[in-house]
Amino acid sequence: KIQDFLSQHLANTAWALAVRSFQHPPLIQAISSASLSNSNDLIAQELANTAWSFAKLLVCDEPLMAAIAAQAIKTIQDFTTQELSNTALAFATLDVTNVPLFQAIASEAMALIHNFTEQELANTAWSFARIELADVPLLESISREALRKMTEVSAQGLANLAWACAKLLWHDRPLMAALSAAAIRHSQE
Repeated sequence: KIQDFLSQHLANTAWALAVRSFQHPPLIQAISSASLSNSNDLIAQELANTAWSFAKLLVCDEPLMAAIAAQAIKTIQDFTTQELSNTALAFATLDVTNVPLFQAIASEAMALIHNFTEQELANTAWSFARIELADVPLLESISREALRKMTEVSAQGLANLAWACAKLLWHDRPLMAALSAAAIRHSQE
């Protein structure tokens, strides 16, 4: 019975469905219900993986997302950079604008910004732009770190960063110049 699954098993099952893009509404609903009843026990990885999985499956279960947000806010200091980025990406993908969650993500992300990969930087910027939340201190931190890692930024990362700048009307000349130069290099490869 799915009610007997541990929270890790629920998150792993949701992840497996999402990775395979397998839509099974009764199972997804059962995972949601069981996760919702155990939401106070979910750890950072389970919260991020469950949110990411539901976003990948394009299933916006509002009560579950609200419970994930509430628990994530309480445990945000336990999140890795990937979990922060993936959680922001999941909520933005599903158009769930939970400002307190995004504020908590921004605060924790700034503390860990030097550990973010280029993809995590781009995905986080994209996520904040998608929900139209211009957290200037976070954007400045992302900009500084992206400039340091510009040689590692993929074409998709460049596009996501440029789109975020445009969407948020964020005029960071050094970042835009570096993005432009990197895009030219990518186009010549």
